[in-house]
Amino acid sequence: MTASIAAGCGVATTESPSRFITSFSPEDAINRAYADGKKQPIVSSGKASVGSGASRVTHRSISAELSLSEIDESQFLSKMKTEVAEQLRKYGAQTTGEGTGPGDSYLEYSEGAIAGVVEFSGMRGASETYRLVILIAER
Repeated sequence: MTASIAAGCGVATTESPSRFITSFSPEDAINRAYADGKKQPIVSSGKASVGSGASRVTHRSISAELSLSEIDESQFLSKMKTEVAEQLRKYGAQTTGEGTGPGDSYLEYSEGAIAGVVEFSGMRGASETYRLVILIAER
């Protein structure tokens, strides 16, 4: 399941990136959703803005590697979605849409004239290795 930034964003804007995309703490959200003391998650993050003027799109990608059993996967993704929704509210954004599929989900949001989407995808590795990828895009 993939949400489209174009579908969820409406009219392009020259607004600065939202408070959510600049302040969101993936480490905090992951640590609250991941209550397994076996191994601390390894989290990496990147950010970029593409385009100019009215067609600027800001992207942020987060990747985390953790130890997670297949049985706990859907509960973890549900908790992550809840954590991100709470951080959206904390930074003044409103959730405008959402969806869930096997191994992934998304939240659409707006903050004033800015609209965006947060996509979560999980990938299983060897044994209980699990990689969570969070993509955020807004304009």
